[in-house]
Amino acid sequence: MSKAEEIKNKLSNQKTNAAKKYMEQWSENKNNSTKSTDSTEESKNKLSRFQDKQSIEDTHTRQTFLIQNDLAEELNDLSQKNKKGFKTAFINQAIESALNEYKK
Repeated sequence: MSKAEEIKNKLSNQKTNAAKKYMEQWSENKNNSTKSTDSTEESKNKLSRFQDKQSIEDTHTRQTFLIQNDLAEELNDLSQKNKKGFKTAFINQAIESALNEYKK
């Protein structure tokens, strides 16, 4: 008896409905593993959009800076009221503005 079958038997003997349901789905998926190539191609197409997308790590560089406590606190308060990524966008915009002003 394989390890997977042992686990399946242990879980199916328990009274937990969630475990039984999971094992039934697992068995169905295992039995249906010989699906048509159309669904495989469809799955690959769905996944390909994630492979092409650049992550923020591809377009940005991590830096460490010391910021005055009062400014950091104010930025943290402001970021709590906004979406994820607000701090990064805010800091980039602030640096860009400051650099443009400095170049004048």
